[in-house]
Amino acid sequence: MSRNSCVRNLVVELLLSELLTDCIYCNTTMPRNKLDSHSKECKGRPMSCVYAKVGCAWSGPAHASHQHAEECDYQHRLAKDIIAHINKADKEQEEQAEKVRSVTSFMSSAKLFFTDIVLNPHRTGDYIPTLYYESSKFNLFGHYWLGRGKVTGDEHNYERTLSLKLVLKGKSNMDIEFCFIRDPYCCVEVVPEVHRHSFTPEDVESEYKDIRLFQPLDLNTLLAEKSIKLRLYMAQM
Repeated sequence: MSRNSCVRNLVVELLLSELLTDCIYCNTTMPRNKLDSHSKECKGRPMSCVYAKVGCAWSGPAHASHQHAEECDYQHRLAKDIIAHINKADKEQEEQAEKVRSVTSFMSSAKLFFTDIVLNPHRTGDYIPTLYYESSKFNLFGHYWLGRGKVTGDEHNYERTLSLKLVLKGKSNMDIEFCFIRDPYCCVEVVPEVHRHSFTPEDVESEYKDIRLFQPLDLNTLLAEKSIKLRLYMAQM
């Protein structure tokens, strides 16, 4: 069945939205359709310090943020004490602007192709199984490829990350640029970043690349899905 011929079952969707679930931050039980609005106001949701932009690295639950802000040393610091952090922020902003220019140039490539991939969860056969994700094989540039992913941290970890790599199923010499973004059916917005790898018969896997989201807390939403749906752009250099 194609996506164009699918028909939504609104009754089932309504029933599913009423199923009870727990907030991962405060363990409060509520209907699923209330979870998104609750997460934005939850007293246990992770937050950064209000002085983060001038250097404070504190992060913690929302209910502790007000007390921390009142006691934070950064509210009393002078300009000379925070200039290094401001310079660092300026540098990071310039690096981000360079990434935008890189994506723009990449999307203008003459040999640019895309495919929608579905990464399904699997467990290793180790004594302590490890979760990983892997897509089905797909064909681009006359070769078969697949995507593979891993997760660092759990749903209670503020630094939880999803990383993906590109795997060439074969042996060839190819310089490839690639970029993951959300596919039309993905539930979150992915920050586009261009990566490059020189594939050789001895090196058929790129390094793992962290997938950044516009809203970092959306990672738990993405990983709660049965599979991860992304659009992969690839260009041969």
